Amino acid sequence: MRLIGAGEPNSLIAADISASLRGLGRGDDTIGGIALMHVTPQGFHQPFDAVVVTPHGVLLISGVELPGPTMRLEAPLHAQWKADNWPLVGSGTAVNPGAPSLAASWHLTQRITHEAGLTVPVATVLAVGPFVDSVVSGPGDLDQPVRVLYPTINGLKDAFAALTPPGARTCSAEQARAVLRTVDPATPIQPDGTLAKEGFASAVTTAATATPSAAPQGGSVAQSGSVAQSGSVAQSGSVAQSPSGTAPHGHAPAAPVAAASSAPGRPHPGSARPESRGAADGARRRSTPLRPLLIVVVCLLVVGLVAMIAVATAIASDSPAERGAPTQDLVIHDIDGFDFQVVAADTDRRCASHTYGDLRTAVAAWDCEGVHLGSYLTTVDERRAAVSVALFEFDSAKQAERIDKLVNTTGTGWALDLATDRDAWPDTSAVDTTSYRSATADGRLRLVRAVWLDGPDDVDDRSLTPVVERAFAVPMPHLR
Repeated sequence: MRLIGAGEPNSLIAADISASLRGLGRGDDTIGGIALMHVTPQGFHQPFDAVVVTPHGVLLISGVELPGPTMRLEAPLHAQWKADNWPLVGSGTAVNPGAPSLAASWHLTQRITHEAGLTVPVATVLAVGPFVDSVVSGPGDLDQPVRVLYPTINGLKDAFAALTPPGARTCSAEQARAVLRTVDPATPIQPDGTLAKEGFASAVTTAATATPSAAPQGGSVAQSGSVAQSGSVAQSGSVAQSPSGTAPHGHAPAAPVAAASSAPGRPHPGSARPESRGAADGARRRSTPLRPLLIVVVCLLVVGLVAMIAVATAIASDSPAERGAPTQDLVIHDIDGFDFQVVAADTDRRCASHTYGDLRTAVAAWDCEGVHLGSYLTTVDERRAAVSVALFEFDSAKQAERIDKLVNTTGTGWALDLATDRDAWPDTSAVDTTSYRSATADGRLRLVRAVWLDGPDDVDDRSLTPVVERAFAVPMPHLR
């Protein structure tokens, strides 16, 4: 799955949607496709968190914010929703919080189907959050091309399988580009090679072109339109094409070949008119003085070309491109026997922009001096783990402790991962086993998130404890 960012996140669960799509890995090993992120199509007031184009269909994903974490969400498509038996109301006259997104998705579906000429399914996912343990659909809703779910990797996998199943009809590379242009004309054009890696069929247009007539056996038509001498005639009475490119009218007999005698006093069509000896000698004498001049010009051109090649080669050998661009040094931190390889590292004084959920609101309200961000890879017993660390600096220890208490409440948000934002993770698919930990010290709050990149997915987050504990000691970049 290849993600293309088209704008700023427009919902608090956009980070969860993005992370889950990235968790599908790159290429078509799991689910191939192009995901246009955080986009508002022309003429729409309702934004979409993702428009995902796959070889088997298109998925329109919209985030729907709930008042808070929910264990059981009753979410019929055209009736009132209930969160843990509490009724939820939509904005304005909407029957439920997902109604505006569902209406916008229906209109975009019509536009995509019409303008891109798709024959594959176009479906909708209403991604609810900040956290939902289970979703109960309304009667008959599962027969519709819509799913309401909390966006996890496995949840999206199930949605793709149910809404865009593999079928006889597929989306070609050109159709995929047409969908992306329809949604956002400013989307960068994706080449065939990129789309092929995501599973799209190559956009090869087979044009019906006229095939040149084969020359008769034993003979050929000269470029000037004269008939080469031959002892055979075209089969089935076919007429040779005239020099102008247009066929003669009617079924005229083929022109006589060299074996036939020409009319007296006329030169043969395939032969040149004989010249007198004197005229030929005169032409030869007139061309003789030009030959040395032509030879000199050709020699000068050859010498100049050789000199240009030599100069270009010398310049290229001294250029930075030839010497090779400097590569970034591989940075590895050894923490108690665990190697933490730096994937991405940076700092920023805009703390809230690197968070989501209720945490973003809280961080924006408090005095945060800056945030240190780091993404790391480590290996434990031949299993790779991705580690994301965010270190926030507050004016007082009391502020850090209050934020720490907030993030330890399920569904209140977390820090965004730097490597995910920069698309720096390797081509891997994460396992649904994630561990979240936090700690405070001297006005600093460190948030650590770790996830297995491979291995079995039936283990609990305690298997990540050794990784998380050492992540609290990983050095962070200095605040600029």
